[in-house]
Amino acid sequence: MAKYLIEDIIPPEKKHRAPAKKKTGAGRSVHIEKEERPAPEIKKTISEAYPENPREILVDQMKNAAPLEQTAESTPAPKETPREEAAPALGMGTWSNDLSVKGEAPATETSAHFPPQFPEYGRKDGVYDEGRGGMRSWLPWLIGVAVVIVVGWFSLGFFAGATVTVVPKHEQLPLPLDQKFTAVKTETTGKLAYAIMIETASSSAEVPATGEKSVTTKASGQIVIFNEQTTAQRLIKNTRFQAPSGKIYRISDSITIPKSTVLNGAIKPGSLEVTVYADEAGPEYNSPPVDFTVPGLKNSKIYEKVYARSKGPLAGGASGVVKTVSDQDLKNAGDDLRIQLETKLRAKARGNLATSQIAYDKGIVVTLQPPKLVSTPASADNKAVVSAEGSIAVVTFKRADLTRAIVAVLAPESVADPVEVKNLDTLNFAMEAQKNDALLAGSSINFTLQGTPELYWTVDEAVVKAALLGLPKARFDEKISQYSSVQKARASIRPLWRMSFPEDPEKISIVLVDSLPNR
Repeated sequence: MAKYLIEDIIPPEKKHRAPAKKKTGAGRSVHIEKEERPAPEIKKTISEAYPENPREILVDQMKNAAPLEQTAESTPAPKETPREEAAPALGMGTWSNDLSVKGEAPATETSAHFPPQFPEYGRKDGVYDEGRGGMRSWLPWLIGVAVVIVVGWFSLGFFAGATVTVVPKHEQLPLPLDQKFTAVKTETTGKLAYAIMIETASSSAEVPATGEKSVTTKASGQIVIFNEQTTAQRLIKNTRFQAPSGKIYRISDSITIPKSTVLNGAIKPGSLEVTVYADEAGPEYNSPPVDFTVPGLKNSKIYEKVYARSKGPLAGGASGVVKTVSDQDLKNAGDDLRIQLETKLRAKARGNLATSQIAYDKGIVVTLQPPKLVSTPASADNKAVVSAEGSIAVVTFKRADLTRAIVAVLAPESVADPVEVKNLDTLNFAMEAQKNDALLAGSSINFTLQGTPELYWTVDEAVVKAALLGLPKARFDEKISQYSSVQKARASIRPLWRMSFPEDPEKISIVLVDSLPNR
């Protein structure tokens, strides 16, 4: 059978760069020094250049190749291998050792069964390394997975924490509350206390002035008298008070000014608010707020310890012809001023109420003075100014004190627990009708509360957090059951595999809800 050169079978870029051999007369082979050429650049992989099976391509090339011509007659021809023996061997996936280059000795038995060695298959230093390229291709993926795991671990640590959802203990009584209470003005242990808040205001309006009349009126206004003595000071009717301008004003009744007190080492003067009237009629006695002395005490040692200061302007002084309004216009203006004034007083009192205090509409006493013409200039000559003054007295309670009084009646066993009445503002409050003076002078009041109170036990979030720090999750139910203010609770810890609560209270969140959703 004719020999075929391997150069005719394997493409040049796929050939091995093994050194050529030449047989000698002694039957030995020697290396033939050949000019080394640089390996051509492989631009395609085997699978791209030959999508078919390379072994089948070689078999087809062997079948169609022309026989080689003998180039050296002196060299004995090697023993031929029958074609029918080579083909089955190739078909079985082995390489015949007869497929040697012309002039070379037959391949050894060991090398005859290796497949062709191509650069893409990982040959290095003549050694076939099939797994080397696979490991290199997986290395970036392994590094990426490791980075993701490390970043994920630290992220879970950063967002680690716990959320405790708590339903506070609450109770809505089946029977409505209808209870009478007694409160005292002076705080006493075991008794409900109340306080009186007083606010004043004034409103004015312009009305048509259709007539004129001669008037002679005295200016008047409110002043506060102070007493720095350690004893009370009595002043008789018509006691004089002198302004810096020299004008004299008098009080219409005898009064007694309370003594001073010592508060935190400082003297707090006793005080009393009264009305003073100008000594004479006329607009020249109208005055802005000023300080007053008591001329009757000038030659005594208490002259500098009893003094006064006006609370507002002194007005109303007039002498001569003034504009007048009809009785009907004055009445209509008075009705409007009363509505404006009461609205202003209630808003002022509500605005000054502290968040810890509570007051009810029926615990308010409003006192309005009748409207009167004042000497304040109007916007036009045919108009006059009508003014009205009023005051409001508001009964106030501390929310905590009133809540404790309600709990003492409805749930005495929980009077020491932190309980609040959620609908405290909506309860109906009723009090005996009183005038402003009687309310201020009284030392106690009786009132009634009606409604359906909703009792909620207050959860101290800081205490709950402190009890859960580092606690195993398995002991959560046991620990939370120790708090009477908690009706139900549920905890979730992040990440899922953590079996204990964080050591940092900032990483524990307490959420208060009315009910827990079903899981």
